[in-house]
Amino acid sequence: MRHLGLLVLLGAAGCGPLYLRTTTIQFQSDQALVGKSGSWHAIEAADAPSPPRVWTQEAAGGEAEMQLALYEQHPPLNADVHVFVRALEGRLDQGGGIVWRARDERNYYLARWNPLEGNLRAYKVVDGARTQILDKPVEAGTGWHKLRVWFVRDRIEIWFDGDSSGEFGDATFLTPGMVGLWTKSDARTQFDDLEIREL
Repeated sequence: MRHLGLLVLLGAAGCGPLYLRTTTIQFQSDQALVGKSGSWHAIEAADAPSPPRVWTQEAAGGEAEMQLALYEQHPPLNADVHVFVRALEGRLDQGGGIVWRARDERNYYLARWNPLEGNLRAYKVVDGARTQILDKPVEAGTGWHKLRVWFVRDRIEIWFDGDSSGEFGDATFLTPGMVGLWTKSDARTQFDDLEIREL
């Protein structure tokens, strides 16, 4: 949590803005992100964090199939990324997560929540193959949840509903890359209020 204290001190001291750029995507159209795989749409949801629409992945893929949508503008090197996520259904898989420093649809970091497994995990995906770099048990009910990923250089921290995973490191991807959203297999998942705060 050292980085959060530093940001607060800098802001209090009047040393300039906390973020270089803040982008908020509220998913009011099907063009909000670029779908690379799966079936992504902005659909109406009265209980959305920012009504009237949310971003929904509706395709039912195979057991190992991954669905990905990317925000291709302003790929950040360092950022603090937030999104609301709601798992609707899925027999093989549920939930979803945030992708960052994506070079393309086969190379990126991933933080994902799976209510079927009751965990929060992070992976590095290299040439389409996932390698786990974090595993944390998470118990969460139905409804909307907040997923957050902070990354600066080779340091990473992930939060689920305000609970931190603790800071850890990985140096696989150290250049600017795209941010996006991810699901797997037959998970039907909704997202809202994707916020990218560049550091």
